[in-house]
Amino acid sequence: MQLMHIYKIIGLCFLIVLGCAVNSHAYAKTETGLTEETAPNAEDNAADSIVVGYVENVFVEAIDNKIKAKLDTGAKTSSIHAEIIEIKEYEEKGKKDDVIFKLIIDKEGNTKQMKYPVKRYVRIKKRDGGYFRRPVIEMNLCIAGVAIEEEVNLAERDVFIYDLLVGRNMLAKGHLAVDSSKAFTARPNCPSFETSE
Repeated sequence: MQLMHIYKIIGLCFLIVLGCAVNSHAYAKTETGLTEETAPNAEDNAADSIVVGYVENVFVEAIDNKIKAKLDTGAKTSSIHAEIIEIKEYEEKGKKDDVIFKLIIDKEGNTKQMKYPVKRYVRIKKRDGGYFRRPVIEMNLCIAGVAIEEEVNLAERDVFIYDLLVGRNMLAKGHLAVDSSKAFTARPNCPSFETSE
């Protein structure tokens, strides 16, 4: 009887370990977002990429100045610190909403108010449940001499160290690879602001 009980416990432990292994493998696949089809493309593009640090100065055309940015391969989209003044929502079909907001333009904390059309909205999950939405606009940025026009969501990032977070979409569009052991490796100057496609 006791031997049978031991076999049941061993079998149960085996099933638990197997279940955890399968679950962690599935979790890892969803977190990375890589598939067998996209991984080879990423390797092919690596040879053509410009290597930059995990923190770089980025020129933001809208404020005609550079700001420190974190280049984060863990984030899909980019985000910039903005104080949203108003979102004008239009009822007319085909007319995009406008967002009026302020960006910090220098180290002294001076701001510039601007108005951009909203390209779309993103839903951000709250810690306590529910969602809130952020407007997404297109901005021109220059990283390591590469001019990039890409979507950026407007967020209150005052609790973060960097006012700008550059995500994977923008890094891929600019053919930029991040070396997390380096910082401030390149100048943000772009010879002309013709954006890369």
